[in-house]
Amino acid sequence: MIGQGHPDPPRKQVMILFDERTLSQAEYTCMGLEQIPGSIKIGSTTAAADGNIAIIYLPGGIIVYATFLGTYYPDYTPTQRVGIIPDYYVRPTIQGIREGRDEVLEFALNCAWIGIEDITNITNNEEIKVFPNPTNGELRIENGELLIDKIEVFDMIGRTVAFQKSITPSTHQILNISNLNSGIYFIKISTKHGEIVKKVVKQ
Repeated sequence: MIGQGHPDPPRKQVMILFDERTLSQAEYTCMGLEQIPGSIKIGSTTAAADGNIAIIYLPGGIIVYATFLGTYYPDYTPTQRVGIIPDYYVRPTIQGIREGRDEVLEFALNCAWIGIEDITNITNNEEIKVFPNPTNGELRIENGELLIDKIEVFDMIGRTVAFQKSITPSTHQILNISNLNSGIYFIKISTKHGEIVKKVVKQ
């Protein structure tokens, strides 16, 4: 139920799935659900056609449908002609359709979303940043004063899918994973002072 507050809301992970077929009341529902703290929007941008419909009858038997209402977020960000933007852009693939799989749902139900945080045994973890996340392929690793020895990429079942050795000292590294399939990966960064594991999403 949307619209009634609760002093102690359930602490559950909320996944909101939508695509370009989501429109009107469904878009407004997404806007309400994403106000739940920690909610994650998955899929593709919605139809951007929310708002009540008015029927206009014109001479000659012509009927026109239109909306004259604006639909906005609390910060006045519009949704009409914009749509609901997902946090993680996931769309079905031809291969997935042939195999009878719902890849958007698989992405949402992946257990990696629950209980997995960045793992580190480096004293100053803030010195290492990995972005953008999600990424379309290229990751920038800002390591500050920490010298990186090697970077390893693992898939969800622990297989090494990419490896990069740091040859020259630098305050940043570029890691290209554009050849990997869309999904969740773990980036293990090894330095002289320890290791850190970051979870990243490849779109």
